[in-house]
Amino acid sequence: MEIVNDLAVVVYLSRSDPAIVGDGIKLIQNGSYSMDTQNLFLGDIYAICNQGEDGSVTISEGEWQ
Repeated sequence: MEIVNDLAVVVYLSRSDPAIVGDGIKLIQNGSYSMDTQNLFLGDIYAICNQGEDGSVTISEGEWQ
């Protein structure tokens, strides 16, 4: 799975708990976070940014073989 920050601001990700600005996994502008079998997490992932901003955080997810 890959999460990409398409926003012009920093986004923070959190696994299993609501995201908090300034804490967790930091995604810079156009940054990405990848998950595979080495850092697998099964659960909810939350995202937050500190400014209202038009754009999106995109997620691409593959199938397990």
